[in-house]
Amino acid sequence: MPHRKNTRTGKALPHDEEEKKKIAKVLKVSVDTIEWGEN
Repeated sequence: MPHRKNTRTGKALPHDEEEKKKIAKVLKVSVDTIEWGEN
């Protein structure tokens, strides 16, 4: 899969992962969707 998320620099900080999980919960989507920007 291509890296589509412009904030993803190759190193995932724990804080970033937590933020993604929070966003995923709010939007009710998978964390993968946020990470890759697909769909």
